[in-house]
Amino acid sequence: MLNDVVRQVVSMTGATGSAVPNMSVITQKAEKINYISFANMNSNIVEIYPRFTDPANTAAVAPILTIGVYGAVTWPFTDEFKNGYLVAWTNAESGTDAQVKTLSIFFSETNIQMNTSQAPGFNSTLPSANVDIVGNTIGLAKSVQLPVALTAAGNLKISLAEQTVFNDVATKSQYGESGANAAVVVTLAAAAAGVRHYCSGFSVSSVGADLGAAVQVQILDGVTILHESFLEAGRKSGQTLTVNFSYPLQGTANTAMTLTVAAAGGANVTHNTVSGFSR
Repeated sequence: MLNDVVRQVVSMTGATGSAVPNMSVITQKAEKINYISFANMNSNIVEIYPRFTDPANTAAVAPILTIGVYGAVTWPFTDEFKNGYLVAWTNAESGTDAQVKTLSIFFSETNIQMNTSQAPGFNSTLPSANVDIVGNTIGLAKSVQLPVALTAAGNLKISLAEQTVFNDVATKSQYGESGANAAVVVTLAAAAAGVRHYCSGFSVSSVGADLGAAVQVQILDGVTILHESFLEAGRKSGQTLTVNFSYPLQGTANTAMTLTVAAAGGANVTHNTVSGFSR
């Protein structure tokens, strides 16, 4: 039994499109690996490609996964990963090829649900750490920084966060069904002035044929993406992707929250439900 989460770390420097080819997959207890998770703590986008992809020509191959800036993703450990994979980065946000880019990779038996944005910001040119913690996806209501006078070289500036405890159960639920090979938007309409929606989870299934390509699933606060998942290529007809957030996704006051599902190809129809509460 795979009792512990097993972690790999890969680091590199280089220009746009630089890649680490043929990343190995752990073999010990491999039969118990059900999920692979990626934590990208960099101001770069990370793309995961199939093994044997030409690192100099990744543009010709669709990535298995794209992990955004400071993003984290948990994904089913499918056959695409079992024989190894390639990791590619965009260039550093600061424009320097010398910046070290690090990706943590976790193999686990259970779903460790790393589908969130970590969103730190490192913006000091001084030899001190200037860190802002942003966390509406993990229930942080507000942040207050130490006085500016304490951020000179050699001092540490730390954000203090007040965490909101969520005891609410889902009291809102909205269902939407797409047409054949059509996108669909399921909407929790804007509530009222000062009232926010909180998404506690959603479910999506595609019925028709097995998926020929990955299908994008997003939770949006107005036009802002709070969460993104995919129904993977090859997923069986009728299988349901269900995501329950330990800490609900917080929307903006008096703003619609939507579950947006892309077209599933062929004659496939998607069945989609988003749940949450408002206050």
